Amino acid sequence: MRSKLVVRVLLCSLYACSLLVFFSSDADSKISEQVVRTTLLRAKSAGINMSAQDAEMLSQQADDIYDEGKMQAARQIMSIVCASKSVNCKYLCQLADYCTDVLGEIDEQQSAHKYLNQAIKLDPNCSRAWDALAKLSLKEGDVANALRYSNRAIAMPQGREIYPNAFATRATILAQMKRYEAALVDINRAKKAMPDVAEFWRIDASILENLKRYPQAVQSYRTSLKFKKVDWAQYRLISCLERQKKYKEAIIELDAITKSNPSDAEAYRARSEIREKINDLSGAVADLSRALELEPTTKYYLERAKLYRRMGKTDLAKKDEQAAEKMKASPF
Repeated sequence: MRSKLVVRVLLCSLYACSLLVFFSSDADSKISEQVVRTTLLRAKSAGINMSAQDAEMLSQQADDIYDEGKMQAARQIMSIVCASKSVNCKYLCQLADYCTDVLGEIDEQQSAHKYLNQAIKLDPNCSRAWDALAKLSLKEGDVANALRYSNRAIAMPQGREIYPNAFATRATILAQMKRYEAALVDINRAKKAMPDVAEFWRIDASILENLKRYPQAVQSYRTSLKFKKVDWAQYRLISCLERQKKYKEAIIELDAITKSNPSDAEAYRARSEIREKINDLSGAVADLSRALELEPTTKYYLERAKLYRRMGKTDLAKKDEQAAEKMKASPF
């Protein structure tokens, strides 16, 4: 009996020390393997009879561990939590999320379905679980079931909270079905609930772009970029400006990209294309030349050759065409 008590005291001491390391580290530091091992040990020690307080603490720590890329350990911790008496819908959804983040693994997706069905069995009105099933179905290409699950995630009884992401999920599904106006209604509801989520603004911008409401799309892309920089969103914003023939504004956006990332060859190529549209052929050639320095490709050589021909520089155009042909012929 005494030996068991000593072991528990040692475990608690180890856990307390690990918490100090866990929560005192700065945002850029990595969670150590020792912390991961100690957290897993704590979960195993608590086991099936773990308290609700322990379950919540372990759930939060599993998320931090998962964010550090230690996915297997995070799944192990949450598997123990979900096998305990303190299991709830939220924890099962969290474990399902850890599985669905692994792309292309059928077994993992089957596990996700299992955990989500368990969550719904525990709580038939778990909005988050229905939303996760909708996302899974969409990933699997089953749009009809995705919409059905998404509708269920939103159709909550009075007094039950709707998971805000559910509106964004249904907006994505409706947009895929080309029901853009209905999609816009849902994504606006998602933004209203959580206005600082960059992904919601990107979905909104994409829907507006499909509706050819380019000025509004630009604003939404810009808002999304304030919260989180995503390359494709920057380029979609630039595309919307181009469609409005706002070439100078588009160039300013590309200037910002090349300034923050001078090795982005695609940014120079894109700026070259816009410079050509405003008849700045010398500037367009300079940008393509920089793109070629960074990333020599057949496409870039042929585009610069086309510009040289427009400028009457036939010899330089031929050199670029020959370089492109040589690249095509090369096995490397």
